[in-house]
Amino acid sequence: MPFAATRCITPGIALLALLASLAPPALAADGPGADAAPIRFDAGTARHRNALAGTAAEGIAEGEFVIAKVDFDGDGTDETVVQGRARLWCSEAGCSTMVLKKAGAQSVVLLDANLPKSLGVTRAPVGRYRALVGLDGSGRIAIGDRKDGRMYGRPLVFPLRTER
Repeated sequence: MPFAATRCITPGIALLALLASLAPPALAADGPGADAAPIRFDAGTARHRNALAGTAAEGIAEGEFVIAKVDFDGDGTDETVVQGRARLWCSEAGCSTMVLKKAGAQSVVLLDANLPKSLGVTRAPVGRYRALVGLDGSGRIAIGDRKDGRMYGRPLVFPLRTER
């Protein structure tokens, strides 16, 4: 009798092992957050504000803001992420955020959107660039929870546009 019980359990364990092997990589043991790295923002300073003068992010830098440097396209040159933190730039939907890429003496806007304060960057590219992602309290890619929002129930992933 014990032998028969063992035979019944073995196919169940085999089925669980098979199902686990078929799980998508985003659901692997490290969880979905393994596909993104958090961005470390620094408080914006007068020096940053001067550097942003004449760019599309100049208005954001007038009040309280944060800034980060990230190489989104792997070319060895960092792009600039600027996020307004003043009340004027933030709402329930997030804070005004821009990603700027240096193009000679000018800057090209790769992203201009209201995004969560806690951001990360995908490890793998989404098109030509790695994408920004909203992170939840545990550092994983957040899922949209605003029922009136277009991202409701979807991962908060924000691809950068390719410059023209």
